[in-house]
Amino acid sequence: MVAPKDPERRAQWIEENRARTQARMSEPEYRDRAIQAIKDAPKRQKGTLEYEAWKNSPEYEVWASRQRHKPWSKEEEAILRENYLTCTASALTQLLPQRSARAISYKAMELGITKYLPKSPDAPKGEFVSLWEKRCTKCGKAKNIDDFRYEKKHGEKHGFRSSCNDCERTRFKKWHNEKRAKPKPLREIPPSHKYCVRCDGIKSTEQFSRNKRSKDGLFSWCKDCTGKYRQVTTPDEQARRDSYARSAALKRYGITVEQYNALLQSQGNVCAVCQEPETVINATKSGKVSLLGVDHDHATGKVRGLLCQRCNQALGLLNDEQTTIESLLRYIKAAQEAPEKRDVYSPSEKTCGKCNEVKSIEKFRQTSKSKGHYSPWCRTCIRLFHEEYWSSPEMIRVRNLRGTYGMTAEEYDEYLTRQNSACAVCYKPETIINHVSGRVAALSVDHDHQTGRIRGLLCQKCNHALGKLRDDPMRIEALLNYVAR
Repeated sequence: MVAPKDPERRAQWIEENRARTQARMSEPEYRDRAIQAIKDAPKRQKGTLEYEAWKNSPEYEVWASRQRHKPWSKEEEAILRENYLTCTASALTQLLPQRSARAISYKAMELGITKYLPKSPDAPKGEFVSLWEKRCTKCGKAKNIDDFRYEKKHGEKHGFRSSCNDCERTRFKKWHNEKRAKPKPLREIPPSHKYCVRCDGIKSTEQFSRNKRSKDGLFSWCKDCTGKYRQVTTPDEQARRDSYARSAALKRYGITVEQYNALLQSQGNVCAVCQEPETVINATKSGKVSLLGVDHDHATGKVRGLLCQRCNQALGLLNDEQTTIESLLRYIKAAQEAPEKRDVYSPSEKTCGKCNEVKSIEKFRQTSKSKGHYSPWCRTCIRLFHEEYWSSPEMIRVRNLRGTYGMTAEEYDEYLTRQNSACAVCYKPETIINHVSGRVAALSVDHDHQTGRIRGLLCQKCNHALGKLRDDPMRIEALLNYVAR
């Protein structure tokens, strides 16, 4: 029985219990059982040595058998199933005289008829709540279980809040109105300044980073607070930030981290085009290999697969056009069918590309850019060339063509006329602007890196894409099959 809260009734209740206990202690049988219970109290305190010794003794089995309830019969279960949801507690105790109201409630929960749910202090005694209902502790009404918010972290017995959604909504509105009613502290912020909510200081707007989502276009934290927050991190905090950044990056493509991992596992952790794992090191995280990039259709937004950085950048440079990829495949195959060998010089001598004289290898400057690791011109021609270099801009073009590819300006113009001033792969003129001259850049010279043979003139996008694919026809064909599927 629960003690009353009223002080006068509580004192009266204590006196009645004391008198009842003294009257029962006069009985010899009750007095002997009470004395024995006091002696056995240390034994029944879990965690003590007396408890462990008593639990392994035959006396414990006799005591435990007395504590167990009498098993329910089929007739009692049938009566409980038939009358539990329609009768009150007092009526059920009359139908089942050998069972208490608590035993009836626990048995109903065991049979799946109902759950033990908290009751309101104002609820009538003996009232039961059905399986799909729960009583709100705020309003005292029995409502459907869907009207309660499920939050296991709050420690509720069955995972639901003790108050219903209507009461929670009312409580939140009251708290929100009280919060809005409080006057905010007035701060005098001069022009071109902003208040930092982190350090509680007023600073110039130049000390805040940009944020497109805010009204004023600036972050609420200043740069100093942001830098301190990013420096002081724990491993768990860093893992949380990495997980958030990854989820935000994948959200652009409409997929989750679980979907990305499933797609990565289906590809065998390799690129969908070249069938090789990623090897590029992430510049922001030293020592860690970058993840495979998400490739998607820019028109429909559909995710097509995961690619390495080389294949993904090559596909972007080719504008996802199947015809351009096919033309690139034909171009590289035709160039490999009839390779051209260049002159091979002896290790001790080399022909100067400027004066066409055979000189000792010591007369040439050692470099790693050209074939043979020596400059194509001798030291004397290089010195004379530098004297005229800045006086004639045409010499810059001649030097780049002759020194890098071993071709003259006339040969370059022949290639350009033969290709109708268009790229040899996409058949389109160059559109990229040279940031130095401000004019449209010239077509790039494409050559075989093994033999040095000139294959043609390409635009910058096709030339970069061919370099990303490492001049490999199998990679280009795999990229074509990937786009065509």
